[in-house]
Amino acid sequence: MNHNVMMAQAQAQAQVFQTRALPKKTDNAPQYDGKLKDDLELYLFATEKFYSEFRDLMNANTSESVDMIFCNFGPVVRTFLREVSHSLTRVDGIRDPLTWALCKDRLRPRFRDEHVIPSFNGRTTVSSSFPRRSCFTMRAIGMPPIAVDLGVVPRALDDLALPQQPPVL
Repeated sequence: MNHNVMMAQAQAQAQVFQTRALPKKTDNAPQYDGKLKDDLELYLFATEKFYSEFRDLMNANTSESVDMIFCNFGPVVRTFLREVSHSLTRVDGIRDPLTWALCKDRLRPRFRDEHVIPSFNGRTTVSSSFPRRSCFTMRAIGMPPIAVDLGVVPRALDDLALPQQPPVL
């Protein structure tokens, strides 16, 4: 009896997956690696255009759209989104969904290129007041996820209150 119920559930799931529309295979989905040369706003626009047939899914209060787009991110962005997803866990252990709107809201402050300043010779330079993006996460330097959410994250590693080593004589 239990086997029949499981078979019926498996068949129902298979039908749901078959009826779902898949992303277009004719074009390549936009990729975003989170590097300085990548334009985040252009990526977000291109992604919404590429997945336009999934507009209802992207506006839904579920994480299915981010799950669908997740493979288009580079390793640094994936790690960051995993941290964001982990920070959405409530006290009762239930995890709120990482919706597309929330994903965009979290990506913009982290990967925005405000610190890149165009110079007069046509090249871009990095402002000294902002550090270059690095491949480490805030948890790797000991910052809890809540500090990232509240904006208490230091601008550079020099701003961390690390204990000073006594000079060696």
